[in-house]
Amino acid sequence: MSQLFYLLLFPAFCFPLSARAKAVPPSVPAVSVRMVHPDSQKLDRERSPVPEGYTPYTYEFRDRHGKMQRERLFLKNTPIITESEVEQARIEPERRECLHITLNTQGGKTMKAATSAMNLGRDRLALVVQGKIKSAPVVQAVISRTFEISGLDGKNEASGLAELLNRRASTEKNTPFIPQDLALYAVHPESRRLVEEGALRVPGVLGPRKLPAGTGREKREK
Repeated sequence: MSQLFYLLLFPAFCFPLSARAKAVPPSVPAVSVRMVHPDSQKLDRERSPVPEGYTPYTYEFRDRHGKMQRERLFLKNTPIITESEVEQARIEPERRECLHITLNTQGGKTMKAATSAMNLGRDRLALVVQGKIKSAPVVQAVISRTFEISGLDGKNEASGLAELLNRRASTEKNTPFIPQDLALYAVHPESRRLVEEGALRVPGVLGPRKLPAGTGREKREK
């Protein structure tokens, strides 16, 4: 059974994820889960300096009575997980406001380690999508590889987020390997003869390359 990622506050707006995904620079995660500073409310109330390693965000939401609320939260700069750790996202037809997340193995270990160190029932995590906080729940239990985000009651909000996460996950899996710093090549069995005969190019074979000095393999001229 998926662990429940409780949301005590509800997101305010519907957001067109598909249309906005390309607007985010490649270096910035489109989706991330970040630690909320445990003293965010106190820091905001006392107008304290921004803690080192954190960034202030404005979180807008509707409370249980539908009234618009706003609070200032300080989120840790380094995310716990991003969309790159998401293996699958899905919604259930009968509960379209809930999103089920499955992380990859490393993501699950990272999430478990982070939430195990939290003060359960008090500390919060923030779900940040396209640079905006979409939820900031109090963590009620240790979360690992699978969990559920509930309360996404905006129109098509959960399905839009699932589409974005699954598209990113598919892109990560289908990215071809391009050898750059490390590569293995087959050595032509007639390399020595071809070099001695001056055959610098053989169809389908790379040309001769000079080995760096000190390898013990370079040809020594007398």
